[in-house]
Amino acid sequence: MKVNSIVIGVLVGFAQGSQPILGFNYGAKQYGRVKALYKLEIQCSFVMSVLSFLAFQFLPEQIISLFGSGDGLYMEFTVRFMRIFLMMVIINNVQMLSASFFSAIGKPMKGILLSLSRQVLLLIPLILVLPVFFGLDGILYSAPVADVLAFFISIAVIRKEFSEMGRLELEGAGSEA
Repeated sequence: MKVNSIVIGVLVGFAQGSQPILGFNYGAKQYGRVKALYKLEIQCSFVMSVLSFLAFQFLPEQIISLFGSGDGLYMEFTVRFMRIFLMMVIINNVQMLSASFFSAIGKPMKGILLSLSRQVLLLIPLILVLPVFFGLDGILYSAPVADVLAFFISIAVIRKEFSEMGRLELEGAGSEA
């Protein structure tokens, strides 16, 4: 989880670094620029997410050994935990960047909803419910399930917002003509 915090820190850096530019362009009604920057953020952060995914899936022993050691059972469990719990790190960037995006464009309630979606609205209930049916595996798989659900929620909310920006662009173009 310490290593994942580093990944999250980089993704948060992408998100926070773009906020002033997103906010300025949204306020200036430059919706094409807003969409382009969001897409660029997703692409750049996707590189970080892919590298993280590859490290978590193919180098877990080496990563875990940086933080300590234990007997064979410890290593076996922590490797399994890392591979399963962090398997959807590859799509985490979308939820985080989308939450920050809405804050940047002056729509904090949507940003709060997306911020809370993975950790509070999805992960906690899944950690409580899935073990009832799947035991320890339920806890391990709760994070990837929450990640996938938060990803789809984020995509739906972003698509709706982009559609609204497209409508505003057309209205703006129509009033200029």
